[in-house]
Amino acid sequence: MASLDVKREISMELNRMTTNDKRTVLAFARTLNRQGGDGEPGKRLLRYAGVLDPETARVMPETIESGCERIDPNEW
Repeated sequence: MASLDVKREISMELNRMTTNDKRTVLAFARTLNRQGGDGEPGKRLLRYAGVLDPETARVMPETIESGCERIDPNEW
């Protein structure tokens, strides 16, 4: 898909979004571009390499996958 087509599609989707959703998209775009957001450059994270024991490192992705980003429609 050509760059102009992608921009046009993004613009069309943005036009259908709420202001809060547009802010979320903006924050994500800034993170992707490393021009903002809450991300850290990889070099700054190297000091944490190896701090987890192998078992914790193994189960962490499973725990995150099973417990995060779940929506409970009855929560409210």
